[in-house]
Amino acid sequence: MKVLFIFALVAVLQASPLHIQKKPFYLDAVKADWEDCLNSDDLAKVLSVTLTPDPPAKGQDLKVDAEIELYEEIDSGSVELKITYGIFNIPVRTVTFDLCTVAEEDCPLKEKVSLSISDEIPGASPSGNYKGKAEVTDQSGRKLVCIEMKFQL
Repeated sequence: MKVLFIFALVAVLQASPLHIQKKPFYLDAVKADWEDCLNSDDLAKVLSVTLTPDPPAKGQDLKVDAEIELYEEIDSGSVELKITYGIFNIPVRTVTFDLCTVAEEDCPLKEKVSLSISDEIPGASPSGNYKGKAEVTDQSGRKLVCIEMKFQL
């Protein structure tokens, strides 16, 4: 009787595959994805982010446009863009931009601000999963905005 039960249990387990596998970080999306990675809306809030081209492509400039809402006037600052590769987040590139240069209006910045940064994706870049993190800081070094992007090449 025990042998029959074991055979029946094995047959059921083989007939219905167990899907305990965790979904991949990039799911099934071909397009880039973004999220606000700052836990506070005290100084600013991300309203929208657009990546062009979407999905990003090797050998082309990746342009990131973001609209943010500031809760206080900002005289100056910087935008740091870090790109990492793969599941181990291997550093690929770090670029720093002047906040007043990438803003579509002159400093001091107030209320709603549009930012636009662009950097080339080398044609020799390996295919796979990438992450980009853009952190906007003010003249005092306070983090205003953090945007994390995920994309595949």
